[in-house]
Amino acid sequence: MLFASGSGTRNLIKAADYLKRFQLNPERQIICSMCSGALILASLGLLAGLTATTYPTVVETLHTMGIEVVFEPLVAHGNIATAADLVG
Repeated sequence: MLFASGSGTRNLIKAADYLKRFQLNPERQIICSMCSGALILASLGLLAGLTATTYPTVVETLHTMGIEVVFEPLVAHGNIATAADLVG
């Protein structure tokens, strides 16, 4: 499952009906995000206790969600990965 980037992610993380559609299992699936898609992974609890990367304008929001952001193009923890365009 790939969660893409875009300004709509900020609204999707507040949409309980949208978030509860996903039955994700990182032990059986590869789950990744690109840039602000990391907000959705965090909202689903998939980044708890992990580091992640995201687009520069989203770093503060991800921090407020309790996620440690690192400035790398790709961060992978098992079957969960976040990627980012760090040039912004």
